[in-house]
Amino acid sequence: MKNECSIVRDLLPLYAEDMLSPETSEFVAEHLKGCDGCREEFERTKELEPAHCDVSDAAPLKLIRKRLYLKRIGTAACAVVLALALFVSAFAVLDAPEYLPYSQGLVTVEELDGGLKLSFGKGVTDFDFRTYADPDDPDHLLCSVEAWTSTWDRWLGKSAKTTVIGTENAESVTLYYTPNNGSDDVLLYGDANGNEGSVTLPRLTPGYLLILALCAEALLWLLFLVFRKNTAVKPILSYLLPYPVLYVAAQLLVVGISFASYSMPRDFFLSLFISLLLYCGLLLYLGLRRLR
Repeated sequence: MKNECSIVRDLLPLYAEDMLSPETSEFVAEHLKGCDGCREEFERTKELEPAHCDVSDAAPLKLIRKRLYLKRIGTAACAVVLALALFVSAFAVLDAPEYLPYSQGLVTVEELDGGLKLSFGKGVTDFDFRTYADPDDPDHLLCSVEAWTSTWDRWLGKSAKTTVIGTENAESVTLYYTPNNGSDDVLLYGDANGNEGSVTLPRLTPGYLLILALCAEALLWLLFLVFRKNTAVKPILSYLLPYPVLYVAAQLLVVGISFASYSMPRDFFLSLFISLLLYCGLLLYLGLRRLR
């Protein structure tokens, strides 16, 4: 009888949860009818079971549920960031300026009252111009214009028509076309004033930025080795280590294997934006791995 009571009392928690087979449940029920001690133990088990479940079992389930929710949010955010990085990278490649060499009818100049009207020929999808005072003659205005096309603009059917350069505050004006291909600038309007044969050179900033990024990466690795046993500094350096490499990858994607650029502001901000997107995507991925 004692052995039977021991077996029944071991089965009582499962019996209270109705988790026994029909034959075993029938055996326990028959025993409880004739055993006051086991019946009292069964009553205590039913009273303690709800409290036990609320305190001990709910907390792990809530933690798992929270982590699954964070994992879904992190996965969605990572997918959005990487998709945006891919789109911006594709845009940077497709929108890269293809500067047009000067040809007859590419740019025509018409003198207006207080300005110059520029009309662009077929094939020009975008342009830019700059004006600055002649350092040797403050009353003389120097202007330069450049024109280009791109795969993106051609897909959109974009075309440049006309623009007006204001010259009302200048006594004389000189306008050049800059082909941005290493050849001489072309005089479109005004007097050259001894500046024949001038060439617009590209900026060497991309090369300097690549060197700066590689030096930053080397410095971070040096600091990482120095502080590898410092539990406060090491995690920060671990997070910073990938960024210079990602910036180099982004700039190579935008500019290509080149240390010079004729459109440096555009190239720099696109490289910076793409590198930040890739960096955020990497951080989200690492966070998902920790959750997993």
